[in-house]
Amino acid sequence: MIYLFRVFSGGGGDYLEFNNRQSLIEAYLEHRDSRLYDWSTVPIKQAIQEEGRLSKIYSLRAMQNLGDKMVVRVLVKGQLEWYSPSNAHGIPSEYNVAVKFFTHACTHYKLTTCHHEVFEIAKESRFKALSQEVIQSILKRVEGTRCDSKLDLYLNMNLRKLRNYGVESLKVKGSYVDIKDAIAQQPVSCPFFSQFLLNLMDVCITKEIELVGKQRVYEKVI
Repeated sequence: MIYLFRVFSGGGGDYLEFNNRQSLIEAYLEHRDSRLYDWSTVPIKQAIQEEGRLSKIYSLRAMQNLGDKMVVRVLVKGQLEWYSPSNAHGIPSEYNVAVKFFTHACTHYKLTTCHHEVFEIAKESRFKALSQEVIQSILKRVEGTRCDSKLDLYLNMNLRKLRNYGVESLKVKGSYVDIKDAIAQQPVSCPFFSQFLLNLMDVCITKEIELVGKQRVYEKVI
């Protein structure tokens, strides 16, 4: 999942949630005004005809003289720029343009690229409340699962993250209750992740009884 946390000048904020980079681009394409935001490749002759700024026309002709037949057309907030595909360094991707579209009215924003970054962003005061909302929404989704194996896989994924927060090794054999007690005794350096993991264990304890009807024994090694 990708989360985009946004804070606006009035002090309010929100967050947007996307399954991956492609779904963020698709949402941008659905909501953008193409007169203000666009990313495309066009024939360089078309670019020269479209461009009205003399300096940019000179730049386009220089690209043409170097052999470029196509150019990358990038429009952000109505400001048009051209890039040579033969010099890929520095060309904004369509994903970059999509992020600019969703953040154009923000005073501050944070974009996660992986799951645990939510807990790091929660340390910043301006994003703390938004991050807590995301953490609660994640727990709600876990509560809705109907598959006990998926529940345990998700728990394992989060247990491995303990290494990122000061827990060098941990080996526990027992029920989810035993595992939770062991985690509670660990010196986890990120309080937001620690609390999330304990809350996740509570969900696992409840869901296991609901889905399986009993407590089972697990062996977890970090």
